Amino acid sequence: MTTLDAQLDRLPGAATALRLPAGDVTYGELRARVDAAAGELARGGVGGGDRVLVRAGDDVSRLIASLAVQRLGAAVVAINPLTIGRELAYVIERSDPAAVVCDEALAHDVDVDTAVGRWANEDGRLTGVRPCGSATAPRVPAAADAASILFTSGSSARPRAVVLSHHAHVTMGRDLAGVLGVTGADAFLLYSPLFHVGGWATAVLPALATGCALVVPGPFSATRFWDDVERWRPTLWTTGLAFIEMVAARGGEPPARLPFRHVLSNLRADTHELGRHHLGLPLGTYYGLTENNGRGTIDADVETYEPGYVGRPYTPADGVRIMRAGEPLTAGEVGEIELHGESAMSGYFRDPEATRSVLRPGPWIATGDLGLLDDAGRLFFRGRLKNMIKRSGENVAAEEVELFLLEHPQVRDATVVAVPDRIREEEIKALVVLEHGAELSPEDLHRHCAEHMARFKVPRYLQFVDALPRTVSGKPDIGTIRRTLATPHGAWDSEKTATRGGASA
Repeated sequence: MTTLDAQLDRLPGAATALRLPAGDVTYGELRARVDAAAGELARGGVGGGDRVLVRAGDDVSRLIASLAVQRLGAAVVAINPLTIGRELAYVIERSDPAAVVCDEALAHDVDVDTAVGRWANEDGRLTGVRPCGSATAPRVPAAADAASILFTSGSSARPRAVVLSHHAHVTMGRDLAGVLGVTGADAFLLYSPLFHVGGWATAVLPALATGCALVVPGPFSATRFWDDVERWRPTLWTTGLAFIEMVAARGGEPPARLPFRHVLSNLRADTHELGRHHLGLPLGTYYGLTENNGRGTIDADVETYEPGYVGRPYTPADGVRIMRAGEPLTAGEVGEIELHGESAMSGYFRDPEATRSVLRPGPWIATGDLGLLDDAGRLFFRGRLKNMIKRSGENVAAEEVELFLLEHPQVRDATVVAVPDRIREEEIKALVVLEHGAELSPEDLHRHCAEHMARFKVPRYLQFVDALPRTVSGKPDIGTIRRTLATPHGAWDSEKTATRGGASA
C-alpha cells in the first residue's frame, strides 16, 4: 500500500479510528465522512494535482478535510490557524491554491482570488461557498504524488513550502509503527497539532499504517491530563517536552498504573528526570525535521539521559552522516547532520534553488543542525548552524522576527535571540534600538507584533538598548549578545504584564 487513501480503504471498518469526548468513531465511519467531504470538493472542481489550503482549529475537522483532499489526488496545504496578516498572505501567494477549506471562525481574513474555490468546514462536514474557477478531474493518487505541503521556517528567514509525497507519508508511518511495535490494539494520544509533522507524522501516519486508534481529547489541560489518560488509556504518546513540564507542574499525582508503552519527546536532563522518575513515563527520544517528514533518529527507551542524545536511524536502510565542507567526519567530530531515507521531501514547492541547497545526491537532506555520531552510531545534537529558536515545538527564524521589527518606523536596529525556558524550551527576546526621539513603549511594540504576527513568533521579552554589540565587520556580535544578553534580566516581560491585564504572546 503506497498511498494514504489505499491505507484508509484497507483498514477494518469496525475498528476504532477516533476516540473523542463525544464518542468513538470507527474507521468505516471515518471513511464515510472522508468520502462525503471528497465528493463535495470534487463537485466544486477540486481534482488531481490541485493544492487545497486547509485552515482549521479543530483536529477532527482538519483530519477529515485533509484525507478528503488527498483522496482526490490533490495536496493539502496545511496552515497554522494562528497565521495572520502578511504571513497568511505569503502562504496563500506561495502555495497558489485552487481552493481553500476553512472553519467559519477562521475564514474572514483568507483573501483569495474569486477563481479560488471556497468551502466551509464544520467538524469535517464541508459546505460549498464558491466552486473553483476551473475544474480539475479527480484521480487516484500515485505514490509519487504530492500529499501535503507544509510550511516550515527550517533554516531560512521566510517559511518554505515542503512537498511530501504519499510514499514519504506511508513509509514514515510504516517505519515508526515498526520501531514502536504498534498494533491495532494500540491508541495514540494526540495533542500535537496536525498542521505540521508533530501530530501528523508521529500519530496519524502510524495509526493509518496499523489501524490503531487516535485519542483526541480536545485542547490540552495539564490539570485534566491524568483524568484523560484514565478515561481513554492511550498506550503511545509523542509530544514536546513543554507538555511533560506542564503535567509535572500542575497535573498532580499520576495514576498508580499507567497505560503507556512508549512516550517520545525531545529531552533535557531535568525533563527526563521529571518524566521518567517523577511521573513514571517510559520516555524515549527522537529527532527529525519537516523536510524529512519528521523522521531522523529515534530511541524508544532512554533509561539514562545523556546530554544531546537523540537516538539511532529508524531502519538499517536509513542513513545519518556528519559533514563539514562536503566531507564526512569521523566519530566524535561535530559537523552538519545529514539524513537519508524513504521519507524525504520531494523538494520545496516552486523553489528549485532552495531545494538544491538542501537536497544532496543520494538523496541526503542537509538539516542545518550540528551534531556528532559516537562509535556506536548514536546521534548527539549539538545546536543549529543558523539562528533558529525552538518555542513550544515551533521553529521560529530569528531573522524573520528581526525584519518585521525593523519595518517599524520608530525602530532603528534590532536583533532577536533565544532565552532558555523550562516550559517552552526557548523563549524569544528582541533587543531593540529606537530612533532618536522615538516615543515607543515595549507595550506598544509588543502590541504591534501581536497584531501582525502568529502568536508563537511574538517576542515575549523586549529590551531597549542604546546600541547593539557589533563585530569589526559591522555585523551584530551574536556571540557576545548570546553570552551577555540572552536572559530575561533587564527586559520587559509580556507575561508579567499580562498578569496585570496587558496583552501576552
